[in-house]
Amino acid sequence: MVKGESICRDTDSGTRGAAAPYDRVKAMVAIAKKNGWEIERLGLIPKDLPTEPLTLTKKQVQQRNKLVKGILEKFSRALTPPVPPDLEEYIRCKNEEDRLPWEEEALEKVEVWREEVAELRPQILGELRRALATR
Repeated sequence: MVKGESICRDTDSGTRGAAAPYDRVKAMVAIAKKNGWEIERLGLIPKDLPTEPLTLTKKQVQQRNKLVKGILEKFSRALTPPVPPDLEEYIRCKNEEDRLPWEEEALEKVEVWREEVAELRPQILGELRRALATR
């Protein structure tokens, strides 16, 4: 052992730019959750992505994550619901007769928003698929 060297030191951990496994779906979901978008609930995770993790350098991971975040930010207006999900759930649990006018309006806005997301879904999925499927 060399003076000053740690016994538990991993030789790979000190390598700059070392390749690490990259899971496309986990990265995309993490980026979306960090920004408050629930892409899983909206069905915006491409199902036909390759399943094996890629081995990318830190720089490649950052570039790919930046690309995915850019795509999600491009559609941020469409990904952001007009009413928070917990409020929507609360309103839907109430009897229709007991709902206030603003609650009915909120549910109408949610329905319009879901239709917009459904229209944009193929475009969003296509862009995410292209960004994540490339090697």
